[in-house]
This record gives sequence, C-alpha cells and structure tokens, in this order.
Amino acid sequence: MRIALHGIPGSGKSTLARLLVEEFIRSGRSVSLVRLADPLYQLQALVYRTAGRPLPDTTWQDGDLLAALAGHLRRINPDALTADFRARVAQLPPDSAVVCDDLRAPDVPCLQELDFTLVHVKAQPLLRQARRAARGDLTDGPEEALWALPAGAEVDNDGSVEELRAAARDLVRQVAP
Repeated sequence: MRIALHGIPGSGKSTLARLLVEEFIRSGRSVSLVRLADPLYQLQALVYRTAGRPLPDTTWQDGDLLAALAGHLRRINPDALTADFRARVAQLPPDSAVVCDDLRAPDVPCLQELDFTLVHVKAQPLLRQARRAARGDLTDGPEEALWALPAGAEVDNDGSVEELRAAARDLVRQVAP
C-alpha cells in the first residue's frame, strides 16, 4: 500500500499525509512518510544558513528556491531525487504502507513503477493562500499543472479536518488489502 499525494501548495497534502499515517496505524499497519523533496529541504536550509538567514522553522518553504533547486538537480541528473527516494523506500519493510506528500510531475513515472496510488488533493485558492501564509511560506513557488497528472483518487479539502480524516479513512480502506 503506497499513496502519493499531489496538488497545488496549500491544498492540504501534508495534513492529509499525517491523517493517512494515523489511519494506517489505527488499522494495525506499519507506515512510513517518505518525502521526495527531503534532499531539497536540506539544501534549502543550507542556502539560508549560508546566506546568514537560517530558517527558524524547518516547515517554512521558499517555493521559488525549492523549485529552482529541483530544476538544477534534475538538469544535472534527472534521477537525482527519484534515485534517493527509491533507495529510502527500498529500506522499508515490504509490508509497510508508504505515504509520499510531495509528488511532482517529473517524478510520476518513478512512483507509478513503485506501485503508488496517485491522489490529487484540491482546495479553493483563497483557502490555499491562507494555509500557506499560516505555515510561514516565504515564497509561493510555481503552481505546476499538477491537476493534470493521473490520479487514482481525488480529495476535495475545502472542509473541516474531520472531513479530511474521513477521506483519509476511505483512502486507507481503498488501498489496504
């Protein structure tokens, strides 16, 4: 059972991922949250430290910087992020559920090969903007055409956390044998 979430920043991918992890645990499954962008977040922190402006919170995102770093990594080696991701997923127990909350278009073939169910998470623009402001995003970054990616499921995240929890429960039931 492997789920990869995609959607525009602020749509609720990380919140849904956290709820999915809780639901897998509640169902008695071992589960891991594995982010494709972990190397990018490490590089972002290094860039800010080097610039003399260390980030006070590891959850803050500079979307423009992260997109630029990803673009340059992929230019140098198109498999830089996916090879790292594959290696981390391969270290997990074979029966462990895996949740990825940061799928991007260039990485779709890799995650499809790894049998991830792709889930599109959507939310209204004003709600996404408020969420991004609340978590301290430094820049918006590009809003990729992620809605055009293939999706095995879709989650509308315009409601309450309890409604999102119900969607997580439904997704776990759909993908768990």
